[in-house]
Amino acid sequence: MILGPSQTDTVRRAVHQNMVSFWGLFPPNENGPGLKHVDGLTTIDFGIPHPLLRGVLGSELAQDSADEIIESATSRFRKIGGPWSWILEPDCTPNDLA
Repeated sequence: MILGPSQTDTVRRAVHQNMVSFWGLFPPNENGPGLKHVDGLTTIDFGIPHPLLRGVLGSELAQDSADEIIESATSRFRKIGGPWSWILEPDCTPNDLA
């Protein structure tokens, strides 16, 4: 079965919600703060240098504050060092992140 556009959007949102719910099951520990929702960013950091365990899972940023928040997040992960990821999905804002 091929999904139509509205079904694809529903599946994409469900996948993102499941990913955030999954990481929310893990408590913060001495190595990292775990899952956080701050300033329109959903981030994970479990203190393990791996891009699946450290990075940005989603963003809902206003255009006027996006550059400052993005710079702050990227600076923080660069300062920590090691690999990290920023997951971009069609629903992320602002729309010009990629």
